[in-house]
Parts: sequence; structure tokens; C-alpha cells
Amino acid sequence: MNRKTVWLLAGLTLLLVLAAQWWSSRNDDDNAVTDSDTSQLIDYALTNFSAEVFNAEGELELTLAAPSLKHYAERRQAEITRPEFQLLQQQSPWNGQAAAGTIDRNHQQLSLSGQVELKQDHPDGVIVLESEFIRYDRERQQLHSPDVARVRQAGTELHGGTLTVWVEEQRAELQNDVQGTYRAAARRPAE
Repeated sequence: MNRKTVWLLAGLTLLLVLAAQWWSSRNDDDNAVTDSDTSQLIDYALTNFSAEVFNAEGELELTLAAPSLKHYAERRQAEITRPEFQLLQQQSPWNGQAAAGTIDRNHQQLSLSGQVELKQDHPDGVIVLESEFIRYDRERQQLHSPDVARVRQAGTELHGGTLTVWVEEQRAELQNDVQGTYRAAARRPAE
């Protein structure tokens, strides 16, 4: 074999190796994207949406509005920005807002994050709940914050490491390093 033929065979071999390597890495990348990102595929998106959620008895339970919603079919979840909502299962509804939220259809939960605030009118003054994360569980009719939470009403303020609110029972529980500031409520004029 002459020198020219050896160089030609070496060049073709190198070219075949590079082509096979490119083809192999392209197939790995295609499979990796398909396998790992199916849960990230958005099947629909909405802007300036509002929704009404009814319970099993056909009663309006929750209203929800937000500037945007992105729904992920694989996870059965929707991400929402700046949600405003009302929990309507009791005489005085809870009105709330947050920076972001996730609707989990599998677990029937609404997770709220970023400056979450809920308010409820009460004869003794508006009750305000605040936390960086609160989850509403529709099945249990329960609000829960595993993070630091604060409850305020008529000058009184309590905060603790976790908060659970049983919506139907209109009862709340703070746990873990609970601290409070109590102020006498302003007296109402006699009628």
C-alpha cells in the first residue's frame, strides 16, 4: 500500500468515527429530552382567567382568578401567577392572594407561595393570616403552612413555626415557638 492510500483510509476511518459519535450523541440527546421533559410539556395556557370550583354537593366552594395559568398534562398540575381567591364554605369567606400558586388536580390541593395573605371578616375584627407558603386541601377543608406563619386580629398578633386552619370548624392552631402580642380590642359604642 502506498502512502496516499494509507492517508486516505485513515481519513475515512476518522470521518466514520466522528459521524458515528455524532449520530450516537444526537440519539441520546433526543431520548433524554423526551424522557425527562414530558412532565414539563404545557398542554394549554390561559391569560386573565377565572374559575369556580364546586364541591360534591354542587355548592360553590372556591373562586380563583389570576393573570396567567400554565397547565401541565403529565403532572395534572397548573401553575398560576398572582392568584386571588375566595374560600366560600363558611358564612364569612376567606379572601386571599399570593405571588404564585400551583393547582394539583391529583391531590385536590391549591398551594400558594410568596407573600400569601388570607383575610376573613369577623365581628371582633378582620382575621389576617400571613405566610410564605400555605396549602389548601379541598378534601380535608384545611389550610396548612409548614413555614413561619402569623395571625392578626384587632391589634393582637400571634406567630409560630406552623399553622393549621380547619376551615369548616373555624378553628386554627399555631405550633412550634409560638409567640404573641395581645392588645385590648377597642370597645364598641353601646347601641
